[in-house]
Amino acid sequence: MKINKAKLAEEVLLENPKITANRTLAKILKNKYPVIFKDIEEARNRIRFVQGKMGNSPKQVRKFATPIFLEKLNAERAKYDLDFRTQEDKTPYVFGSNHNKALVIGDLHYPYTDIESLTLALEYGFNEKVDCIIINGDSLDFSTISRFISKPNEMRVMEQIEGVKNLLAWMQKVMDVKIVFHAGNHDKRIEDYVLRQAPELYSANKLEKLLMLEDMKIDYVQDYRYMKFGSLNIAHGHHIVKGIFAPVNPARGVFTKTNTCTLISHVHRTSEHVESDMDGKVLGCYSIGAMTTVNPDYNPQVSKHNQGFAIVTKDAKTGDFEVHNKKIINHKIR
Repeated sequence: MKINKAKLAEEVLLENPKITANRTLAKILKNKYPVIFKDIEEARNRIRFVQGKMGNSPKQVRKFATPIFLEKLNAERAKYDLDFRTQEDKTPYVFGSNHNKALVIGDLHYPYTDIESLTLALEYGFNEKVDCIIINGDSLDFSTISRFISKPNEMRVMEQIEGVKNLLAWMQKVMDVKIVFHAGNHDKRIEDYVLRQAPELYSANKLEKLLMLEDMKIDYVQDYRYMKFGSLNIAHGHHIVKGIFAPVNPARGVFTKTNTCTLISHVHRTSEHVESDMDGKVLGCYSIGAMTTVNPDYNPQVSKHNQGFAIVTKDAKTGDFEVHNKKIINHKIR
């Protein structure tokens, strides 16, 4: 039986609509049918034939006009001076199979960290044998470079940075596990300030450099990215919940915004919201308490804040997770 080589080439074109390089398509064709095509050049000729590049019928040309048009489009574009800018990488930070039990803390707001609550959380995580710590945003406060009025005796920027470096070194020494540092809206204040006041110095004053996180082997996750711990998304939350005081149930607010299983910090409140759809798929969202004061100066009487943390476990194979969301009340874990 005579083999229709053009038909085989046509199949490869249909299977790979996004590939426009003929030599790449020819390699795919040759690898798929190594006995039928003697070499890459023969395969390339068959590809060109079905594209209508070897004087064949107009019908064949119309069928595979898209690759031909793309080649023309790209060739013409090269003649023009176009400066395209790429946006920052927003792909999630993914925890691998070697990290399956995490202590999640957030909102330390150094130097306003409640050290007793932080110590309780670290002790709990140690006893639970966590294999990583996720610092989920707002480790620093940076009040003196915010848009809000600060007191003249507030701790200055470089003092805060040195303090958090020491805090991280202490945690790393006593816990001896992987630490991932996720930036929050307060952490971002330093970079925003430099961009406003001295943009030429921006690259030298990024927070991960100032904190020397790479030297400490602490992974840094920018504020506009989120993390994936199995099938649970983890983010600081300021890009999801707009404003620290809203909504009434933060976890439900996260659910309505994301429609995914997501855990946030940012709101300084412990909450949980679980729903299932018509197919029985269960989705859970969570917010955790803070590691700072529950009576901040900007809202000392009715903040509704609480201290807390979470222990999150995941199945390395399935990605299924469990969240144990803990409150700290009067320096006791609830």
